[in-house]
Amino acid sequence: MSSINLGKRRTLKTMTAASAAGLLPTITGVVGTSLSTTASASVETPLDMSLELISSPDVAEDTLLLRNNTSNDISVTRFHAHRLVFDGGIVDCNNACASGAIRVPAGREVAVQVSSRISNNLGSPAGEYLDVHSGVNRLPNGTRLIPLGAHMKGSSAVLVAA
Repeated sequence: MSSINLGKRRTLKTMTAASAAGLLPTITGVVGTSLSTTASASVETPLDMSLELISSPDVAEDTLLLRNNTSNDISVTRFHAHRLVFDGGIVDCNNACASGAIRVPAGREVAVQVSSRISNNLGSPAGEYLDVHSGVNRLPNGTRLIPLGAHMKGSSAVLVAA
């Protein structure tokens, strides 16, 4: 039979409980601050641009509408996460910048043409792609409307699914 020293056992339980209770406010405080800061940062950061891709089966090129949500003109020379993947195809938004920067006046909207292709082979780093399949709005005539947003980093627009 083993003998258990009840005095030592109670002392260890008391020390463990006291240690855990002392650390709990610290852990909760760190996690609480981290989570609330992250949540408020994402909520408080407005999109610089709202975009909508209009893809029609009857037209060779798709249309990308860029709406400037700021009070300053925006010049876009490149899109990040620029290859939009949906319905078995890929639309490369950087095609719109091939002939130069896209200037979007403050509070205004600009339409540019982009080409799409059907592909099963992505062939590029994963960071260049944005899966927008779940956000596609399909109209009865086959036209697809895809809402997007963008944050500007210099002259680069970082695309996000809306």
